[in-house]
Amino acid sequence: SRDWSSDVCSSDLVRMRSRSVPTVERAGMPVVVKGVLRGDDAQRCVDAGAKGVIVSNHGGRHIDTTVTTADVISEVAQAVKGKAEVYVDGGIRRGTDILKALALGARAVLVGRPPLWGLSVAGAAGVQAVMEHLHEEMVRAMRLSGTPSLADATPDLVMR
Repeated sequence: SRDWSSDVCSSDLVRMRSRSVPTVERAGMPVVVKGVLRGDDAQRCVDAGAKGVIVSNHGGRHIDTTVTTADVISEVAQAVKGKAEVYVDGGIRRGTDILKALALGARAVLVGRPPLWGLSVAGAAGVQAVMEHLHEEMVRAMRLSGTPSLADATPDLVMR
């Protein structure tokens, strides 16, 4: 159906909110939109009722010259002005990537490939090891950058 098509846009969020059929919003769950790479798109999603946006280029494998998530996090975060949460999915390979994403305005990051690599090597223990390693790298980066808490991570930590 059109509601679950890969080309759903912000006007579809508005349409789904106004239909008489049950939707995610009517069920009391927040709508989070994935694949947002521009500030104006993020604002339209929020205006349409989204409670969060996921900055994602879907692994960058579909369009070889697509923008990186790190390049647009700040724009998206500034566009939603705290009215929705901003998450980042893509490009997170090291703890330093996590710190940079949070410093640029993300509330949280999603990691996919690194835990899958750990799973393929050592099962559940491999996933745990990867996640612990990411955490240790992030904490080390915080210490080396003089960032005592994640709340203190600001865009000036990231060189462009």
